[in-house]
Amino acid sequence: MVILARMVKGSSLLFGLFFLASCANKVRVHTPAPLFMTAEATGKSLGGEFLFSVMGGTEGSIDLDSDDLDGPLALRNDVAPMNMHLGLGIVEKVDFYLRSSLAESPGALGLKWQLLGKTKQEAKKGDHALAIFLGGGSAQSSRESDDIFDGDSDSDFEAEADQTLREIGVIYSYRTGETSVTYSSFRVGTHDLEVDITKDNSTPSLEGETYEAKTTFVNASIGIKRYWKSKTASLELAAQNTNWSNNDSTTFAFISGALGWYWD
Repeated sequence: MVILARMVKGSSLLFGLFFLASCANKVRVHTPAPLFMTAEATGKSLGGEFLFSVMGGTEGSIDLDSDDLDGPLALRNDVAPMNMHLGLGIVEKVDFYLRSSLAESPGALGLKWQLLGKTKQEAKKGDHALAIFLGGGSAQSSRESDDIFDGDSDSDFEAEADQTLREIGVIYSYRTGETSVTYSSFRVGTHDLEVDITKDNSTPSLEGETYEAKTTFVNASIGIKRYWKSKTASLELAAQNTNWSNNDSTTFAFISGALGWYWD
């Protein structure tokens, strides 16, 4: 039994090493779908909210071990990374917003302008609001791997990935209660990916090669936000269309949620 246990443990470790090696040269890109913003501005300078979210979105990946860098991204919709969001009032009807950056996804910072309706400080049941927003961001990540069987500690593969995201959209919201808001949003944007392979000891070598992919994305979502005491919770249903280079136009749907705190 002891020998069997050691064999199982050894084979598990070997499988894990092969798994890590197979994933090391894969670059992933995640285009977030939900917004978690209502049309109501905070209504007060430095008032705001901070959220943790599980954020659905279209994920694409490219295997940089392949000798063909002209292929499509492998797309999926079953990935929902954790994210952070900050909204902060600047003046009465203008808010600053920040969405954190991940290795697979650029963050975004931007501004939201409330065009119609009362702010969060003044809104009552039955009130309507309309806002527009504009933002963007970028992210950089590195990929480095080593052949565990070649007897040296130098990396055999290195790459740098750069991503840029820009977005613009409109939000409508309706106060269904004193502490609850339903909202819908429409957002369009661009998401660009560029991967520079700076080192590759394999044959054939991809060193000096570049992989590029771009998409215009369109998001539509509906959601509900609830406030109680100093806490807030959101649930959002979103549909997202992407049209990545070398891929067919693809539409996915997502359900995402967020929890956090707000202050006036």
